[in-house]
Order: sequence, then C-alpha cells, then structure tokens
Amino acid sequence: MNSDIVVSYKNRKKRLLLDYCKILEQIISLEKNMLWKNSKEFTNICRGILDIFVDKNYFDNNYDRENPIEYLNACSNGILTNIVEYCHSNDKQSLANNKSEAFLLSVLIGSASYLDVVANIVDGDSGLIKPKLDTLLSHLSKTNFLVINANDRVLISRLYEKIKKNIADEKRFFEMFDDLDNRNSYQLINNQFDYYLVKFVYKVPNVDKYDKELVQKYNTLYKDKFLNISYDLLIILLLKENLLNKKVNTYLIPLPNVVSNKLLKRLKEPAINSYIRFLTPLETKEQKKSTIEKLECLGFKVIYYYNGNDTKVFEGLEKTEVLCKAAFCDSNKDIIETIKNKGINIIRTDVGVETSEDTILGKRED
Repeated sequence: MNSDIVVSYKNRKKRLLLDYCKILEQIISLEKNMLWKNSKEFTNICRGILDIFVDKNYFDNNYDRENPIEYLNACSNGILTNIVEYCHSNDKQSLANNKSEAFLLSVLIGSASYLDVVANIVDGDSGLIKPKLDTLLSHLSKTNFLVINANDRVLISRLYEKIKKNIADEKRFFEMFDDLDNRNSYQLINNQFDYYLVKFVYKVPNVDKYDKELVQKYNTLYKDKFLNISYDLLIILLLKENLLNKKVNTYLIPLPNVVSNKLLKRLKEPAINSYIRFLTPLETKEQKKSTIEKLECLGFKVIYYYNGNDTKVFEGLEKTEVLCKAAFCDSNKDIIETIKNKGINIIRTDVGVETSEDTILGKRED
C-alpha cells in the first residue's frame, strides 16, 4: 500500500476539481474579464489556487452540503484567503487587485468543491447534482455582474458526465483497500467523545494449529508490516469520514516502541492527525517522555490509560487526558472532580484497554 495515500488522494482531487472548474468557467463568467484571456491562462491560475485550497481547506466544510448557497457562503472566505496566498507566492498582485475576477474564482472553486462533495461516494448522491446545480446557478444569476450560461445543455451534460466518471474512479480507489481477511477492528470505548480503539485483524488459515512459539515469532517478524497496513487502513477510513456530513470519530493507536519519521510523515496530514491519539499507559509517561515531547512538538496528541486504583498517580500532572476504568470513576467521583479542576481530563471507559504495541495485532481463521 502507498505510504502517501493522503497526498495521492489530494493530488487526484486537485486534478478533478480543475476539470470541473474549466467547464464551470464556461458556464459562470464575467461580462468583461480583465485577468485571463484564454483557457490556458485560466487553467494556470486556477491550478495554483486549487493546490492551496485542497491542501488546506478541502475537508473543512462538508456540513453545509444540503444547501449549495450556504456552502458557497461558508467556504468563500477560506478560498479568498487561498487566493491571497497564491498572489503573494506567485507575484500575482493583479489578481488581488481585480476583485471581480477574484470573486469569480472563489465561486468557481467553491461550486466545483460543492458538486464533488454532494456526490461523494461515502454518503453522497449523484442524483442531486443536477437539481443542486440548478439551484446554485439560479442564485448566482441574481448577481449584477456575473454572466450565467445555465441553458447550455452541452456544457451541463459534460460536467455531469465528468462527475459521474470521477465517482466511479473514486469508488475503485477506495475498493483497492477492501480486504475482509486483513482489516482493522474498531472498538468504541467512550461514546461521549466517540473514541475508538484500533486493532488489526489478519487471517492465517488454521493458525491455532501451529506451535504457539512459531506463531509468536511470526507476529514479531511481521509486526511492522502489520502495523503499516493497519495505519493505511485507518487513513482510508479517516479520508471517508472527512467526506461525511457528520462529526469525525477519534481513533486510538498504541504508541510504538520506535516512532519512525516514515510513520509520522504518513500520519502528519491534518485530515488524519487531528483524529488520532497515540495511546500509552500512564505509568510510562516519564519513561517515554522524550518520544511524547517529540510527538507533541509535531502536533500529535498522546492519551494515557490508567488501569489501577491509586489516585495519587495524578499528583503533579497537568493538561493530561487519561482513560480510566468505570469502576475507578464510580468509586472516586469527588476526587475526580478535584483532578479535573487541575486540567486533567479523566475519561471513563466501560471496556478494558490494553496499551502494549503488540495488542494492535490480532488473528482469526477460516
């Protein structure tokens, strides 16, 4: 599997949104465009802005998809900020000065993004493309300086067919990672925060018939490969959840004994690292201090698990998130309130949590 899954996915989004924008630019235009004279000039400008938009803002605004007008309004400021950044990076001050053209670009990019989101393969509906586009064009036609070519059925059909093709391509992209024999399982451990513990399940037929020491050796030998596959599958899940019209869950993965730069690069994308926590026992906080500090400096979050009953372990802690057993929480309610006042967030879990790196590995057979 590709260790740069998110990068590949975003690059694909940049290409297809540019395709949508090139068609939309023939449907939505200005009476007199002072910035680009032909499709090549428009493509170069639009591509540069999309590079920034997709990297920084593509996943930010999937909650307003029911109404294309609200979606455009919600994302317009972000896109205009992307345009300003593009101008500064490419010495394109003329674009920043041409407010009508900048507004048109924000409309085109916002519209392309909306059509892509509303028809996404996770919970979208391609049947909504035409009516939503009609609503959008009708709204934009009320502006006093945009020219809307809403009656060009050839262009509308071309756009619709391009979107349908990309839906099929994206479906194939995600299907590459479907493998019921090798998968992650996700155990809900707290429904208030939507925290899930990740465990990788691989399939080796009749594995229990083999010598236990041999199986353990097999696990150890291939542990890194198993973990890499597990992380890739988690990345794919989070890409899908970022497309959903709902809150994204948070996933807990055991803190590896060795945190490689390759692993961190894989998980560094904001659409990924915002929704993962490295999980480790509270007792290892000092032992793994340097690793934890490295992760936190890079923007990753670490969450602890305490499986004991001694409240004294929380003395001296601050701004820490700790999972604790339900029995511990029930028997120490008053003390927990005091602990929380010190900035320590105690999170109740009704299921047992193991935090060894090895516990992410599981097995099943035919």
